[in-house]
Amino acid sequence: MFFKDIPSDKKKITIHQLLTHSAGLIDVIGEDDFDHIPTEEFFKRLFNTQLLHKPGSKYLYSNAGYTSILARIIELESGNDYESFLNQHLFEPAGMKHTGYLKPEWDNKLIATGYARSVIEVGL
Repeated sequence: MFFKDIPSDKKKITIHQLLTHSAGLIDVIGEDDFDHIPTEEFFKRLFNTQLLHKPGSKYLYSNAGYTSILARIIELESGNDYESFLNQHLFEPAGMKHTGYLKPEWDNKLIATGYARSVIEVGL
């Protein structure tokens, strides 16, 4: 078990269910994905939400389950923060020198432009 004090309805959620968006977890915590919520508070809130369906019973996209929980498992098991782990074990070995999302001071001309609801968002 990766997390302490998980409510009983979430104790049997598997990594496979997180990867396949079938764990029954809500999509986001906070207003949107970009709200800064301290790690401990984030997981306290997430684990105290009600499941939307029985784990493994159906697909429902969950960024909180897929990105947040899986990233935290990587951090807990590796002892590194998520982006450092990705850089060391994925991006650098693949020769990807300008990939990530938290690295500071990137040249805005080199940052991909994202689209959300037909609005251009520079430097996502």
